[in-house]
Amino acid sequence: MGASVAVMVAARAPERVAGLVLVAPAGLPISKPIRRITQDFLRHLAAGHFRPVDVLLPALDLVRAPQAAVRAGRTVRRLDLSEELRAVREAGVRTTVIACATDTLTTPTSARRVAELAGGSYRELRLEGGHVWMFGCWDRFAQELAQAACPAT
Repeated sequence: MGASVAVMVAARAPERVAGLVLVAPAGLPISKPIRRITQDFLRHLAAGHFRPVDVLLPALDLVRAPQAAVRAGRTVRRLDLSEELRAVREAGVRTTVIACATDTLTTPTSARRVAELAGGSYRELRLEGGHVWMFGCWDRFAQELAQAACPAT
């Protein structure tokens, strides 16, 4: 969701944005069913990709307001920032989109389309881990961000 917020800010106030690095960006409708998204999350949780403390508060929110959580999930799945991405392109905001070949949530096809709409560059990593490939690969994640922030000339 961070990529979506960044795109909205850049579309509305491009003069305040030096550039965007969008990693596994949401921003176009997601076709993966919520049931499968939940199953993947639970699998990553069981594998230790998330610290229990980082999951506790969101889990409590889910228990307190399950209908709100379902509405939020449906809203995110329908999110379409095509117009905002075009505004980013028209404003000349430098954009790099980084995707993972194994991501089944924000797929490489969707990420390529985000890059195209934003007029940005696209990088696809061939790593395990899908949407959360960076968990357990923090050094690689840092390298990718540094490369995107300061591309070779």
